[in-house]
Amino acid sequence: MVERYARGGRKTKLAEAFSDGKYNHPAQRSRLASMMSESVVACVPKSSLVRSAGFVVPLPSSRGLSRLLARELAVRLSAASAPDTLRWCAGHRSVKNVPVADRAAHVAETMIARQIRGGVVLLVDDTVQSGATLAEAARACRAAGADDVVAAALLWIH
Repeated sequence: MVERYARGGRKTKLAEAFSDGKYNHPAQRSRLASMMSESVVACVPKSSLVRSAGFVVPLPSSRGLSRLLARELAVRLSAASAPDTLRWCAGHRSVKNVPVADRAAHVAETMIARQIRGGVVLLVDDTVQSGATLAEAARACRAAGADDVVAAALLWIH
């Protein structure tokens, strides 16, 4: 089941400010991540499975936004932050230049998760375009023992 919630403009502008490199000081980046997590949580109804997450796991990323956002979301949701749960297998190549239609095949079976002892895992990514990386992360978490997997992202690019 996929739950999608949107909130006008604010999170998009925050994410763009973060990724533009205008806020390179650690304190500025932490403050932006806090504001973004507030915006994400505000979008999610109280009945959502997102709010029952026991573990908040960022997707591996070179930008670091997912990791900061996951840490802030864990605090807001009173969940455990698990920043090193996921990793790419050796030899994995970035999806950056892979056509959207080919991404699922490109990332299939390329992610490994540390052992998870049941519960709901909230995956956090900064930007989702095809959903292939999130799907692969969810597969890895389920293989590692997660009962259920949900995801949150700042930007959904169509």
